[in-house]
Amino acid sequence: MAPWSWLHRVAFRFAFLLFIALAEVPTPLSMLPPLAAWVAEGWHWRGLQLGGALHLEVPMHDMSGSGDTLLEWLTALAKVLVALFGTVLWSAVQRKPTSHHKLADVLQLVLRVVLINMMFSYGISKVFAGQFPAPSDYRLAQTFGEASPMGLMWTFMGASKPYQIFAGLAECLGALLLLSRRTTLLGALWLIGVLGNVVLLNFFYDVPVKLFSSSLLAMAVMLALPDAPRLWRLLISNRPAPAAERRWQFWANGRWWLARVVLMTLLIGGNLYEAGDALVAEAGAFDAPRAPYEGVFDATSAEAPFRRLGIGAWSVYVTLADGSVQRLAIEADEKEPKLTITPRAGEQGSSASLQWKRAGDVVTFSGTWNGQPVEVVTRQLDLSKALLVTRGFHWVNEYPFNR
Repeated sequence: MAPWSWLHRVAFRFAFLLFIALAEVPTPLSMLPPLAAWVAEGWHWRGLQLGGALHLEVPMHDMSGSGDTLLEWLTALAKVLVALFGTVLWSAVQRKPTSHHKLADVLQLVLRVVLINMMFSYGISKVFAGQFPAPSDYRLAQTFGEASPMGLMWTFMGASKPYQIFAGLAECLGALLLLSRRTTLLGALWLIGVLGNVVLLNFFYDVPVKLFSSSLLAMAVMLALPDAPRLWRLLISNRPAPAAERRWQFWANGRWWLARVVLMTLLIGGNLYEAGDALVAEAGAFDAPRAPYEGVFDATSAEAPFRRLGIGAWSVYVTLADGSVQRLAIEADEKEPKLTITPRAGEQGSSASLQWKRAGDVVTFSGTWNGQPVEVVTRQLDLSKALLVTRGFHWVNEYPFNR
């Protein structure tokens, strides 16, 4: 094997430290909650310290659902700085020319395992059509202009179950290709295309998973990078490419066969089990009879405190008189037609205690709204024939059906 140049060694040391930090705790150790929590808390502490040094006020959220909070960006910057410092220290201590083939194989294994786990997790979720739900009644009643970019993308993905399944299968295929060393390069190239599309969707539709998806894409690029010269010769220079160098692979040793079986079982079986649980729960929710208060209701009077109520099983969207929209929590009384509406945890919004009475498609809500007595007559929208969910697929179109 040819010795590495000084620049090659330094670049690898930085990449090794950075990607190990981005992986935080290499799977399957990340499945151990205490260890994963300790490592995550340690990095978040460094992010908070960096924010303080930059005189930034860092909001603290308890599982906000966003991966692009200020704390997460500061934590990512802290990982880059720690990797830079570690690279300088490493290079100062180890000055003699050397190659890091064994560490390169360790890094490749870590990246493969992390990507296999994440791609199976997201892919299986899409295969079971669980990541992007079908458009709700409130979504169907919205105009395009009222939707956020993320909401529009979520509706676009959820409106076509076959396309969502196809996207999930593409992610699962990339994970399967990474299971073998022989197909790792093919899997990395495949995932560069798949994750590249995911990253662009996250950036251009403002989905708050930009940082995490970009990290996964960088891992796929890192897996393919050692083979870049051979790919250049073959695909660009149109010259024969030499075979890949056979390097030290401790994981390929026959003594590790049981560990490999256990790891793959955890990665694939664990994700299948979680997806199956979610599917059973969702199927139960969808098969459950629709509550009589669910639907979209438009107020018939301009004096009402809201223009529209979009009531689901677990949440309610309210379009207020000024046009603003609030997403609130809802609790239904099983013994009488009564609804309790409150702000979601950690958020501000309206609160109400309403009783409802139906006469055909006319529903009257009476009770209190923000402490004030109200009685609002509404008309329920019939969305069962919404074009988005009834148009379906057509092999033959004499004219474009673009509405």
